[in-house]
Amino acid sequence: IKIGISSFSRYIEPGWDDLYYASLKNAGMSGEKQSLNLKLKSEQNNPIWIQTEIEADRDAQNQVRQWKLIFIDISIKVAAEDALQESQERFKTLFHKTPIAYQSLDEQGRFIEVNDSWLETLGYHRDEVIGKNFADFLHPSMQNHFRDNFPRFKAVGEILGVEFDMLKKDGSSILVSFHGKIGKTNNGDFK
Repeated sequence: IKIGISSFSRYIEPGWDDLYYASLKNAGMSGEKQSLNLKLKSEQNNPIWIQTEIEADRDAQNQVRQWKLIFIDISIKVAAEDALQESQERFKTLFHKTPIAYQSLDEQGRFIEVNDSWLETLGYHRDEVIGKNFADFLHPSMQNHFRDNFPRFKAVGEILGVEFDMLKKDGSSILVSFHGKIGKTNNGDFK
């Protein structure tokens, strides 16, 4: 189907046509194929997204003779990416705002993430915690116990009701009861 460049622009959602015309200009000036995603007008509630490749076809004098445009409907892909991002944002909000203290450790026992309740309970700021070893926040009498037993915890994959004395930022200690589970990939690797 042949559609003129300006004819096609009437299908583009307002606000996206500048990107379309800039890509046409870049393809014409550089001679390189341009690739971009565009949102098209839709009378339905579901937006139409296309991946577009634009290429200038030139004549013997190197003048643009016509434009080659290839469209791929990526609406389902964009909708899935949007849903995933929304789900991740919901999870992040739930993780950080729950009244129970949560933490996530890497394979060496270093903090990957802690939630707001954890920080409030112990009095730290996130940047004082992330990347540091869990044992560093335990009472000195508990640090070796954790280091000795962390490999066992990883092997078993679960810990229920184990108590530790943790040090708050102000130096006082607090007795906490831990329940944890190791996340594993499909290959059985630590996640």
